[in-house]
Amino acid sequence: MTEAQAVRCRKRLEQFLVDLLEPVGRRERRPPTAARYGEQRPTTAQEAARQAQGWRTIRWREGSTGWWESRFWATRVQPSHRYQDGRPPGKEVW
Repeated sequence: MTEAQAVRCRKRLEQFLVDLLEPVGRRERRPPTAARYGEQRPTTAQEAARQAQGWRTIRWREGSTGWWESRFWATRVQPSHRYQDGRPPGKEVW
C-alpha cells in the first residue's frame, strides 16, 4: 500500500468514527409549548388554611363521649394538578 492510499484510508476511517460518535437525530429543537408562569407557584392547602377567614364550627352526632365538633372552611380553589409540567391551571371548583 502506498503512502497516498494509507492517508486516504485513514481519512475515511476518521470520518467513519466521527459519524459513528455523533449523536443521532441532532436537529434544531421545537420551541417550547408549555405554559410559563414565571416565579408564580401554587399555594399549598396548609398555607391557604392559615390565611383563611370564615372558619365555622360544626357539631354533629352525640356519641357516648358527647357531641363531636370540628372547624370547617369552604372556598373556591383552582386545581394545580400537573402544574409543574407546564399545563395551565384548571377552572375554579369547590
